[in-house]
Amino acid sequence: MADKFKSLLGHANESAKHIGRSITGRDALGNEVKEEKIDLSNPTKILTSPASAMRTVKDELFGVLFFVALIWIVYWGDTLVPFINLNELFPLIPRTLRGLPGIFTMTFLHGDVKHLVQNTVPLIVLLTLLAGSRGRSWLIVISIMIVSGVLLWLVGRNGSDALEKVHVGASGLVMGLITFLIASAVIERRIIPMIIAVVVGLLFGTNLLFGMIPAKGISWDGHICGALAGIIVAFGCAHTWFSKEVLGLREELVTKRDIPVNPHQSS
Repeated sequence: MADKFKSLLGHANESAKHIGRSITGRDALGNEVKEEKIDLSNPTKILTSPASAMRTVKDELFGVLFFVALIWIVYWGDTLVPFINLNELFPLIPRTLRGLPGIFTMTFLHGDVKHLVQNTVPLIVLLTLLAGSRGRSWLIVISIMIVSGVLLWLVGRNGSDALEKVHVGASGLVMGLITFLIASAVIERRIIPMIIAVVVGLLFGTNLLFGMIPAKGISWDGHICGALAGIIVAFGCAHTWFSKEVLGLREELVTKRDIPVNPHQSS
């Protein structure tokens, strides 16, 4: 029995060392990942603390304010500088070469102050919630913007060459952030994301539903694409090579069932 226990303990220790080398660093969401270790004084206690370091709102609040400020700067620069109309130069126009840059620029363009204000408040709230619950949240924001823009460029409404449908505004990103925070909570089933999802649902659930209803003068198809983008990015974050291959390998190699409950017990 003693020889069997030593063999099992040695196997678990070697597995832990191997996995520690594999997962040291950061996962796909930017969370810090610490080495997996076995407490040799108590083999039943497996110290697991990967990807649990939450970034505080203070850490990324500057990034949130800078992003929103940049949108305002672009708007007032476009409004005040003569002979420049960024809404005509860089909008997203579905299925046109001229509209391709809009995939990256439409979030920063707005038709008027009312349009800008309507997007500013949700952006500040949603970006703050995202930044407060995840590290490197800017990667998620960029991913939602690109996926949303590509979807809208591919399937969005457009007219003839003489009457092109122009899409501008950050509402697609707003919709994407709403669905990302809700979908990721459902997928991950962790307490903090679930609390955030409830808050987001209460604050913006109505905006999400009514924003996707076809209406004149509103880029409702952009809202739908944004909402789909948030869900796609949430699933992408949950099914990375890290969580599937590395964490799956860890669970396979190091399990409590492989280690006796009491190392001093003999039969």
